[in-house]
Amino acid sequence: MSRELGHGRRYAFHDEAMWIENESATKHVCEYFDMPSTTRSAISIAFSPDGYLPSSRPKTFASTHGDHTVKIVCFATGRILQTLVGHPRTPWSVKFHPTNPRYVASGCLGYQIRFWDVVTGKCLYEATLRHAIISVSFHPCGTVLGIASGTCVYTWDYQQHSIPRIAMFSNQTLRSVSFLPDPTKILVGEANEKYTRPLGTVPSDLTVTLTLWEFDLAWSVASEPSTSKAMYSPHVLLTHALLYNDGGFDVSKCGQYLAVCTDFSLWQAEQDIPLSYPDSSTYEI
Repeated sequence: MSRELGHGRRYAFHDEAMWIENESATKHVCEYFDMPSTTRSAISIAFSPDGYLPSSRPKTFASTHGDHTVKIVCFATGRILQTLVGHPRTPWSVKFHPTNPRYVASGCLGYQIRFWDVVTGKCLYEATLRHAIISVSFHPCGTVLGIASGTCVYTWDYQQHSIPRIAMFSNQTLRSVSFLPDPTKILVGEANEKYTRPLGTVPSDLTVTLTLWEFDLAWSVASEPSTSKAMYSPHVLLTHALLYNDGGFDVSKCGQYLAVCTDFSLWQAEQDIPLSYPDSSTYEI
């Protein structure tokens, strides 16, 4: 917080920060899970949609790591139930299938997207793109994946098409892609160019513009590529979100609300008005 808001603001927020820390400590319990020494860093995490794997196995989450693996972990005990091996580089994003927690998809910095069976540990489908894969998302139908790689959004009907299709080009590097519960909507994050903040502070190259697009599922599942647009009618929701991939925000199950961190110091400088505190921290999409 002090780094983003500046040294002078740190003290103004001291009381609020202490209150937040105290509330978190009294109402929540934090516990570290032991991972193998080879695991290295943890990059992305996703929880099973219904909390359970087949055969009444425990509640689980999937996590990606610097040892190039995806791990399926019981979050009640911290026990690793499965380790998915095969990515050539660190997986940067992982998602559970929206209706069947037996399956996950992951994309790595080595340009590779994989679809896994977490019970057997086998990779069922695989494709390779031209750039690092930063974000993946399942369409609510479960048979199509959205992929952010380089400056393109790809869609992949993994059961029917061996090669993902380009659904959208951007002039900026993409940081996230996320299908909403509404099957006709997709949210895309595009990296902003470096912005030099006032008073000689450090330039920001981490902010992202989040744009909501209309999405045509028929384009993705058609047997032959169509001349119609897969994505259209863009609507900018936020111009300076702070995130490194889709792990930096979340959309409510109803599809109406977006939770995301933003660069308020940037917003304040551009608007040239005092920083205000709205009564509600939720906004309709």
